[in-house]
Amino acid sequence: MAGSQGHAGGRKRCSPNGELSGKENKAGKKARTEPSEVVGSGRQVAQGIDYEEKDLLKTFKEDWVTVKRAALCESEQQALAETGSGGGPIRRLNDFDVVDESGHLQPLEVLDLIAKPLFFSGMLNSVLLDISQAVAARTCTVLVWQLLNPESGGDPETSFSDLVIKLSRRKINHGYQTWKEALLLNGRFILKQLRKMTEQAAKSSMQFEETPFAMVLEQEVESQQLSCIPGDLRIGDDGGSSKVAARIQFASTEQQQLEADEDLARRLQAKEEARSCQGPRRGAKQTYIKINEEEIADDYPFPAQYEKEREEMDELLMADEGLLSLAPEELPKRILSDFAVYNSEGFFSSLELLPMWGGVDPDVELYASGTVTEDQGDWEGMAIDCPEAAGGSCSGPAAGSSSYHAAGSSSCPAGSSSAACAGSSVQNGGVEDQGGMRVFVSQIREWIAECTCDMLFISIRTDVAWYRLKSPLPAYTPWFNVVLKCARLAVKTIGMLTEETRLSRLSFNDVIKRLSEQHPEDETFISSKVQLVERFVVVHGQIILNQFSLYPKPQVQRCAFVQGLKELMEMRRHSKLYMPKKKTPVRRSIVNRNPMKDRTANARRKTLPAVATQLVKNIWQNYFPNSEAGAPEGKISNTNSGEDENEDEDDEHETNLDVSSPSRKRIVRGFAKKKVFELLGESTGHRGGRQFFNRAKAGNQDIVIGSVVVLEGDGDDDELGMVQCLWQTSKGEKLIQVRAMAWGRETVLGDAASEFELFLLDEFRTRQLRLVSNVLSATRLSRPWGASLRLSHMHEDEMLANKNAQLAAEGKSVHHFYRSVYKPREGMFCAVEPEVVLGKYMEEEEEALGGQLLEGCGQGFVKNGIEYKIGDYLYVQSVPWEPLFTESVAKKTADSAAKGRCHKGGSNRGLRAFGVCQLLKISTGGQRQLSSKGSAVTQVRVRKFYRPEDVDPDLGYKADYWDIYYSKDEAVVDVDLVVGKCRVKAPGAVHNDDVDTFVCTHSVDHKNPQKLGPAPSMFARQDGSGNSCQSKGVPALRLMDIFAGCGGLSEGLHKAGVVDTRWAIEYEEPAAEAFKLNHPQAAVFCNNSSTILMRAMTKCGLQGNCVGSEEVAKDAANLPESVVAQLPAPGEVDFIAGGPPCQGYSGMNRFNKGDWSVTQNSMVMCFLSFADLYRPRFFLLENVRNFIVHNGSQTFRLTLRTLLDMGYQVRFGVLNAGNFGVPQSRKRTFIWGAAPGERLPNWPTPMHVFHNPQLTIKLPGGINYTAVPELDGAPLRSVTVRDAIADLPPIENGADRSKIDYVDPPSSAFQKEIRNGSSCIFDHICKEMNELNLERCRCIPKNTPGADWSSLQELVRKDPSRAKFKGKSLVPWCLPHTADRHNNWRGLFGRLDVNGHFPTSTTDPQPMGKVGQVFHPEQDRIVSVRECARSQGFPDTFRFHGTVQQKHRQVGNAVPPPLATALGRELKKVIESAPYSS
Repeated sequence: MAGSQGHAGGRKRCSPNGELSGKENKAGKKARTEPSEVVGSGRQVAQGIDYEEKDLLKTFKEDWVTVKRAALCESEQQALAETGSGGGPIRRLNDFDVVDESGHLQPLEVLDLIAKPLFFSGMLNSVLLDISQAVAARTCTVLVWQLLNPESGGDPETSFSDLVIKLSRRKINHGYQTWKEALLLNGRFILKQLRKMTEQAAKSSMQFEETPFAMVLEQEVESQQLSCIPGDLRIGDDGGSSKVAARIQFASTEQQQLEADEDLARRLQAKEEARSCQGPRRGAKQTYIKINEEEIADDYPFPAQYEKEREEMDELLMADEGLLSLAPEELPKRILSDFAVYNSEGFFSSLELLPMWGGVDPDVELYASGTVTEDQGDWEGMAIDCPEAAGGSCSGPAAGSSSYHAAGSSSCPAGSSSAACAGSSVQNGGVEDQGGMRVFVSQIREWIAECTCDMLFISIRTDVAWYRLKSPLPAYTPWFNVVLKCARLAVKTIGMLTEETRLSRLSFNDVIKRLSEQHPEDETFISSKVQLVERFVVVHGQIILNQFSLYPKPQVQRCAFVQGLKELMEMRRHSKLYMPKKKTPVRRSIVNRNPMKDRTANARRKTLPAVATQLVKNIWQNYFPNSEAGAPEGKISNTNSGEDENEDEDDEHETNLDVSSPSRKRIVRGFAKKKVFELLGESTGHRGGRQFFNRAKAGNQDIVIGSVVVLEGDGDDDELGMVQCLWQTSKGEKLIQVRAMAWGRETVLGDAASEFELFLLDEFRTRQLRLVSNVLSATRLSRPWGASLRLSHMHEDEMLANKNAQLAAEGKSVHHFYRSVYKPREGMFCAVEPEVVLGKYMEEEEEALGGQLLEGCGQGFVKNGIEYKIGDYLYVQSVPWEPLFTESVAKKTADSAAKGRCHKGGSNRGLRAFGVCQLLKISTGGQRQLSSKGSAVTQVRVRKFYRPEDVDPDLGYKADYWDIYYSKDEAVVDVDLVVGKCRVKAPGAVHNDDVDTFVCTHSVDHKNPQKLGPAPSMFARQDGSGNSCQSKGVPALRLMDIFAGCGGLSEGLHKAGVVDTRWAIEYEEPAAEAFKLNHPQAAVFCNNSSTILMRAMTKCGLQGNCVGSEEVAKDAANLPESVVAQLPAPGEVDFIAGGPPCQGYSGMNRFNKGDWSVTQNSMVMCFLSFADLYRPRFFLLENVRNFIVHNGSQTFRLTLRTLLDMGYQVRFGVLNAGNFGVPQSRKRTFIWGAAPGERLPNWPTPMHVFHNPQLTIKLPGGINYTAVPELDGAPLRSVTVRDAIADLPPIENGADRSKIDYVDPPSSAFQKEIRNGSSCIFDHICKEMNELNLERCRCIPKNTPGADWSSLQELVRKDPSRAKFKGKSLVPWCLPHTADRHNNWRGLFGRLDVNGHFPTSTTDPQPMGKVGQVFHPEQDRIVSVRECARSQGFPDTFRFHGTVQQKHRQVGNAVPPPLATALGRELKKVIESAPYSS
């Protein structure tokens, strides 16, 4: 190795004791020697490459170096001496090897592990270097100097990127993967040399270190983050007393040494990478960069579903049996017109989601429908003439060939041109039906796009044919246009490149700049902003790269634009696919799983834009800054909303929803620093040492009781409050007490709040009067309410807004108002209580800790406002006594469950309901004192009552939920565990569905729990004549159910006895028919809700207050008079409830704040508009749990704001249906609305213990709100899968008998209630699985909690002969390879746990679906429609309508009726306690 300036090199050997020697070792190995002199290329020497053509690198004389023979040192001391010039005690050992006594190479790691001696041989160098040792660094410097020096024809203004491109054009092997990497890794050395060149060129004005290249290089070098150990390898020398050891010691802390180490690390790493990348590797796999779906989502419309307008034929019916064994290139060719591409759920999708390679297993299922015609010999010639699409004239090579094949593609039909390979004529409209047949095709396996200068071809391939896409359906055109634009961009770019005399003249940035300079009317125009054009080209780059790979000229395929595009694509979120090896075609069977297979034509009609009242439209539209028509240019921006429509309801770790986005504190200070404060008028009285007044003076402003003032706080956090009272202490201190208030932005409303509305809080604060900084103009808004007054109220609000705008323009104070109390810890905005008395000092409430002994008698205590007396029955959580049974036989668990694997619908084992006990004695503690009012109660002695499940699990299954057993056992319980009161009655007593009333049926002795005795005499059976709480018989509320589905919400509210469903609106015909079956008395409107709303407003003469499209108006006008006659008028509807769909949960949709065109189609606006029109007494919105945080909580906040502006009181929260009697985890958001004069219903108390925690909503101000308290237990035990379905008769895979008889009587309390008097079972039918999935189902162990697809792996591991079933893999191939990235795909192909619960009900149960735990616990099939209905709490008398898929959809979309019943009971309490008064 050549010695370089500033250091000396020496070749040496290391003996076992660490000495360096040139002698032979015991193995006879001689030290290596270098030739005396070698003259050659520096790059050639550095890389150890012997080029066949020696003249290739003789470009510059400076590239040649003389390699001198390294000195062979006889001892370590000599080597240290020769390398010690300017160096310290540390040396660097390069090019070394380690051998044992036999001359065999040994790894360095064994130095401390073996006793025999080892020998080192290598090159020793000083660590302090003036210039780099690597010859490649000098090569880089020389080339950079030549390209920057004007004297050698260079340009000093050359930018860093342009210089990299120029270097790339030189056919020089620099030892690195790219020139950019070479420059960066040798950056410090190059910068030092440029500084020296500047000094040498002092006579000239050339400053190399100040060139644009040098400045960028310096920034890049400084920003590099390398992870390397700043240390050197040192050879230990312990005098031969121990074995040789290699120790890592930290090098000198001097910055110069650290930089040298980093330089060496970079060069060594680059050398290894270059060595691994030398030359094109034969057989290397090609890479397909698949951009993440979220990166391209913003360029597509929001989801829309493909609707069949006429019946379609299955593609497989047109296929001959012989096609199944053909290779892809041998398949027949057909034309597909009026086509649409969609996913497995029927939603429009882009072909871009599918890889453009044949043979690659896609990770998404895409299908298509269209009119098919056979190829009549025009396959090669049918292409649209689109010169504009080609981006202008393409002459010469650009238009030279219409037949070039994709590299690596094995799927082009044989003997075809490019049109045959990827044929498609693309048009913007539909085509005439030329005798074709409408079909739906099987899964699309691949697609190819190919362009020439004047032709564009796109084709898709299924398992049985090639289809050239001729023209999309008008509804699908927006999805197809993105792909079309990308293909045209490729042609445009190729045209640009081929027009250049040298392709390398155009870099990626040059192309992007030219594309941004296009005329807006050009079909390839994206934006005039370069960054937006670059984003679009990069995220859709694979379509463009595919066109370049098909182009016949290699220099086009490898141009700088392509390389730059690939680099930027890899910086985006992406995955890489690799071209598989060609496989011999095998005979196969094909099943068409196209979702259109089971969907009838016109099952769903077209979607119309949403209609809204003027009030709703103004609130929502004014929230968005860009609400004018037309999509803003910024829509192409890269936005990641983060929401997912497939929310996992069983995620036990997700316990909160965050709505606490920071809101700006408003500072309204109106006084100068020097101001005078004084109390005015005569004193109104003396109380508690306080002298009260009604008025005060603050500067030049008056303060009176009820004024709204701003108080100075810490920093900018000013406080807002309404004056409660004013007083002066005996010491003359002037104080003020205010009821705290909040700006709208400080509440959950955030930036959706009105800037003029303030909110009272339930908190009083005492401050010094001098802290008042301003007095606001604010009054309480109180006005009559009703549907007839809605327009006048809207005009008053508009007048206030206009007046305030004028005041603000004049620099004057605006007017504020308040009408609601904000209670964040209760999740509500309620009306201001009428009994508020101003001028009275309000005592601050003391925090209640534990229990407080009752005054006087001492026979009870108070906790959380509830009185408990001796003899009362109590609930205790975290039951302090154990069950009386022990499990003799442990339940079987799957291997994955035994390893701690949690499965969906996880076991309820270990969950216990509240303990029921009777209070016997109270203990007070001396340490904890609550207050001056009484002593603290610390413990209580109670009598235990056992539940049936405490005695025997099977007994608990068969007993009623409220059955309990008396015992003589007593226990001492901490008072903190007491959570409420209950009642215990004798059998036969009137129950009245009171969840807190239990029935004592037996007694039990813990010594012999298997033998139950009779209940004590105090619980002797009664005849049912006991006290009962009779309903007051208030009239049922007239309900309008909107987005009603099959009627789950109405079913539950009916059971609560609170509503009479008069009207229902449902868009899907099968669901509407199901609603009619179960609510025959209701008028069901099977139509778009927008159409119904507009016609209802027109009927009332309010068409001028209705905002909607002409299309909706036309449909509304065409409604039959019989339908119009059934529409209610304002004042006739008491209650509106429903669950509006919220567009935007899919990753293919975005709800950006600047995009009003998406917002105006929100069905939430339409739903709120019904409330605005009818102004019912009560309002209930139901939606998925993520409704609260969807799109940054914008929809949620706007919903609250709209209801408040209507005058409603509002309460919001998230409930889990599993707590209310269904064996399923299903969290849902609810928003109550109550008219002025009504009381808001409370949230129902959880009835059944459930394993999923309650969701906490994080509100502004650091407040955590939970709709129901998080307690360890509930009054009743969990409802299990066994409770729900064990009594249903067995059925087979694909059972389709819609009506069968019961076989066994009901056993559990759930079964007795759910049968609801039915004499037979309806809809006990299930989807049919194919042979492979049925076999997989048979292999999943039965009654084994946690058993899922991993059981298939274990089966194959034990018996490899089971790996294939009829030639197909038993274990789904994609699951093992991706399990580590998807939570091990828990639950897929899983069975239900009989002692657990159902996962969240879906609209389409599939073993490979989002919720894959769909197999029956004991039968080899998917759960039936009736079993899913029971998991939702639908009684057996409830009917569904349509196909099995449609029935599953109705069940999965419904609100669980028991949850609706619980809400209805709370509403009934409100109605009965306070009659309505406006």
